[in-house]
Amino acid sequence: MYAGKRHHDSVHAVCSLCAQDIYAGETLWYRNGVTVCADCFPRFAREALRSFEYILGEASTL
Repeated sequence: MYAGKRHHDSVHAVCSLCAQDIYAGETLWYRNGVTVCADCFPRFAREALRSFEYILGEASTL
């Protein structure tokens, strides 16, 4: 058993990106069938919002 893991907790989810267990009381995000843990959230958000990404100073429609 891994140190710090709470394998005895029955209420949990699994991150769709890294397969890490997410236990009751921990933060997660769920969208369109994808469950995301706090560690993976920055990558998830960046990918989800990529179509809204602009670089200031480059040609754009802003």
